[in-house]
Amino acid sequence: MVRVRRPLRRKIGFQVDGAWVVEGENEFVWILRHDGPPEEWTARQAEYYGSAERKAVDPDPAKLIAHAEERTVRPVPVDTS
Repeated sequence: MVRVRRPLRRKIGFQVDGAWVVEGENEFVWILRHDGPPEEWTARQAEYYGSAERKAVDPDPAKLIAHAEERTVRPVPVDTS
């Protein structure tokens, strides 16, 4: 599934900045980035989910997700000194 989804996400303009598993929980977290304006996010998501490539993924990974949260974040400067 990842072999299909990641290249398709990239094709639509997304980048996967990182992925984590929460130890002791059945929880997966990833940071998905799109460098366009925030209002473009919804359109790009619709393009991804509406694509023939995504619809052809079997089994549908969305059926494996019990709960999903989306949050919009922005970078902040970090003093590394």
